[in-house]
Amino acid sequence: DSRKRFADCVQRLNLRKVLNCFCYTGGFSVAALAGMRAAEQAGGQGGGVVTSIDSSGPALERARAHVRLNGFDASRATFMDADVNASLRQFIEREIPDNAPLIVAGDFNDWGLKIKHMLADFGLSEYDDPPRALTYPARLPITQLDHVYVRGLIPVGLHVPRGRIWWRMSDHLPLI
Repeated sequence: DSRKRFADCVQRLNLRKVLNCFCYTGGFSVAALAGMRAAEQAGGQGGGVVTSIDSSGPALERARAHVRLNGFDASRATFMDADVNASLRQFIEREIPDNAPLIVAGDFNDWGLKIKHMLADFGLSEYDDPPRALTYPARLPITQLDHVYVRGLIPVGLHVPRGRIWWRMSDHLPLI
């Protein structure tokens, strides 16, 4: 499960704003809030906020419940029933300074490369080492649904875990 790794990353980087697109039931939103809480307890800045976006109202209600059930302050989590692509664009324009380092990663199902082209408008390029990290379907991957886009950063690597445990968790493999 990569949620623990994500929470550790949020803590180490002392992230204060996280946007969880296609949030479904909020697993990564809860992980981000856990990382923010751990950073605050270790003396980092407080007041971080997680914004969760999905186009499914019932999924957002579950995400909201998961945040509450995990004991996080509701004021630190916002939920939007909206078009993810348009919201991602607006979030970057409104919240991220033009020269700030930025990572946008996830399962975008970007068959028409719309997100890739939109992110290029913000100076993000796809990190692809190794090239074409095949992630779908998980049992026998033949295409890439998950992507990592960066600006102002050089990732140290990219790994696609393999094996039964991974394809039992999801229909696609994660990028780590």
